[in-house]
This record gives sequence, structure tokens and C-alpha cells, in this order.
Amino acid sequence: MLVVISDLHFQDTINDVIKDEQGNILVDVQRNIFYEVFETTFEELRSLARLNNAQELIIVLAGDIFDFNRSRQWFNYDVRPYDEYSSDKWGPIAVKIFDDIVESNRQTFDCFNKLLEISSNDVKIDFRYIPGNHDRIVNLYEPLQKRVRALLGLNGEGCFEHEIVMEKYGVHIRHGHEYDPINFAGEIPRKGPFVVKNEEYDLAPLGDYVTIDFAARVAFEYRKRYEKDMKCGPDQDEYRLIYRKFLEFDDLRPLTAIKKFLESEMADKYMAWKFLLYFIFTMALPRALESEFVCKKLGMVKFYLLRVFAVISPQLLINYLMRNQSTGQDSWYLPQRSYIQREPILQNAQYQYLVSGHTHNPAIEYLRRRDDGKEEFFFDTGTWRRQISRCCDNSTFGRAKTLTYVAFYSSDEDLPRAGGNKGYSFDYWSGYNKREIAGEVF
Repeated sequence: MLVVISDLHFQDTINDVIKDEQGNILVDVQRNIFYEVFETTFEELRSLARLNNAQELIIVLAGDIFDFNRSRQWFNYDVRPYDEYSSDKWGPIAVKIFDDIVESNRQTFDCFNKLLEISSNDVKIDFRYIPGNHDRIVNLYEPLQKRVRALLGLNGEGCFEHEIVMEKYGVHIRHGHEYDPINFAGEIPRKGPFVVKNEEYDLAPLGDYVTIDFAARVAFEYRKRYEKDMKCGPDQDEYRLIYRKFLEFDDLRPLTAIKKFLESEMADKYMAWKFLLYFIFTMALPRALESEFVCKKLGMVKFYLLRVFAVISPQLLINYLMRNQSTGQDSWYLPQRSYIQREPILQNAQYQYLVSGHTHNPAIEYLRRRDDGKEEFFFDTGTWRRQISRCCDNSTFGRAKTLTYVAFYSSDEDLPRAGGNKGYSFDYWSGYNKREIAGEVF
């Protein structure tokens, strides 16, 4: 039995919490998945494995598991995991981020360890790991690779694979940022077989810059400017609320709706928007216009447009920045479909299933029915993060948590449900949940 999960985006939220001088928490930050979700899911997977006579349970963590980009620790230094900085410069910072991610999610990773411990008395259980764009740097720094292996109980050494191919299940797995030119810096094949050179995964994409020095940095700069007001004052609740909104807006879809999002959820509709403009024009934009990395990634024409937008329209500039953080839920699937249909693995009759995540948009695509009667599918494994989506009225926003995984069974598994002789099979589960709490504003 093979299970694929992606886009858990574990963060080091302990550094985002605001406390008073006595250590009491004033602003708690819950950005990670509660450990109880993993307890329930892992028990469910074990039950499925037993039910289907599985001899193994392989859980593939298919990228963006550890979120190195959304960390305030980068702002204590001038070094970044892109541009011309070498790993000996940013590596120690990344190790500290990783250690704090583990500490922020201690109970969750205890669940991972317990799952591995019971595998000797039950179905054999193993994890596999693929880096995505938010944990791209794991493959660039050996101490990170060792920490990931120790945490997940992985054998071996050196870099992790970018694709996992498992003939036993007829499955090909990748993270999926390879289909996204904003978050993959390598050459994306526009025609012919979709083949990516291994060394191109190491290159830093423009999306890293926008996520770190725009999306993640907004909340950091806001806190630095208004932390005293958040701790004490007549408007402390409003200041705290704005801080939380800046921490969560990267869960927003579409990202270009940031202005309406801030205005719709504030008592003072202009307070957060004014700070965002202040941040862009006094901090983010000057830094971007001085960055050779940004110039090189955008090209001279787009770099010039960045300057033009800054003069003509703040809203145009923000939309431009947001589109360069992610291609977004609204427009992603048209180019993706053309890429996945050109995956060369589909020329091999032993493979029927393609899997990736990255988009945070769970989906299943029916690719084609072969002459031999077998069917090919593509699965998007979505995310386990909360999503904030624009409502149908185009002026308000709703929230729900998502959870998606896909389970594959080999020809000698899943026999009870198949009635004996069978080929490959799968279960695709994707759902949403929400618990409304009285007085909850975050």
C-alpha cells in the first residue's frame, strides 16, 4: 500500500508568538496542523492496510513538508537562500529554522515516530520524502539532509530524489512545482517529453524571493513597528488582529484579493492597507529594485514594469507581486494539464497514475483510456493547510481546513473489495472541515 501526502508546510511558529514581560502569551499563532489529525489519519491508514492485506505501508511526503521560506529568522540577517549566497552562509540559519520547526510541531513528529515504532508488530511502515520549492534547500545542505533523515527514520545519505517511481503500484510522484515557472527556476519543457534536468532543482526561483522578502516579511516589519501597541494600549485588539491577518494572508485565494481581504475583516478598513503600502514603498520595493537576483529573474522588460507599476498604481504593483508568489488557484490548471500529458512515464504500459501537489488545490484528472482498457489518472494531493477563499459575493472571505491523500494498492492488495483477481487500484480522499468558535476572529 502506497500513500501520498504533500504540502504540510510545517512552520517555526514559536518565533511569531507575542508575549508580555512575564512570558504570558498575548498573541498565539496556530499555523500548523494539530497533532490529533495525524493520530487519526495514521490509525486510519493502518486499518486500511490491514483490511487490504497490505505487506507494507509506504507514506510518501511529496514536498513542501518543511517551510523554510515562511520564517522570520531570515530577517535577523542579510543572508538569503538565493542570490549569490553560498550554503555555508545561509545553512546555519536554515538549520536553526528546521530545529524550531521540529520544536513547534513536537507532538506531531512524536506521532510520526510512534507510527514507525509499531511497524515491527504490524504492517511494515516506511516514510519517503521529496523536497518541494519551500524545502528546496534541504538538498543543498548536508546537515539538513541528516536532520530530515533522522526525524523521519530514513536510511541512506546524500540528496533526496525529486521523483519517485514505483512500478509495483504503477505510480509516478513529483512535488509539482516543476510545472510552475514562478516557483521552479529550471527550464520547463514547452514541447516534447516533460523532462527536467536534476541540477535545475537546485536553482532559486523568483517565488522564493517574493515569499520571503514580501509575504513573510510584512508581518515581521509590522510587529517590529507596532509590538508595543499590540502589548498594551487602547487599540491593542485591532493591532493584534492586523498582525494575525498579515501572518495568514498567504493562505488567501486568489492572492490578488489581498486589498479586499484586509478591508473586509478590519474595523478600521484602512489601517492595515496603509501599513501594507508603507511596507511596499519604503522597504520591499527599494530592496527589490536594488536586487540583481530580481532583475535577472524578471528580465529587463518585467523589471521595468515593476518600476512603472510602482508609479502608476499601488494596486497593480501588489497584484503583480502576488502573481509572482504563486500562479494561483484560479489559473493553474490550463498549463499544468499540458505538462502532465507529456510525462514520458506514461509511455510505459506499467504506469497509469501521476501524482503531484504544490497547487493547494485537490483534484483528480482523467487523462485517457488506453486501447487495452486501462485508464490513466492524475491526482493533485492539495494541502493540509487552512484555505481562505473569496466568497461568491466577491467582498467577503471564508475559511476551512483541507486534508487530502491518495492511497494505491498493488495487484496482490485490496483483494477483498476487488473480489479476487485484480490489477492496480486507488482510493482518493479529499475533504474539508471547519469548527466555528464563538468570538473567534482569526
